[in-house]
Amino acid sequence: MSDEEIRAHWAWDKDMTWPTDEELAEFDLVIPAKSRRKPPKEAAE
Repeated sequence: MSDEEIRAHWAWDKDMTWPTDEELAEFDLVIPAKSRRKPPKEAAE
């Protein structure tokens, strides 16, 4: 689904707001701890 399709499906919800580009720039990527414990098998070889 494209961003435009998602926005069209959620257009009925007046409480829904999309983050601005400035807000998105402030977001931090969070990697779940379980994923950080072991490197993938390909990386270990």
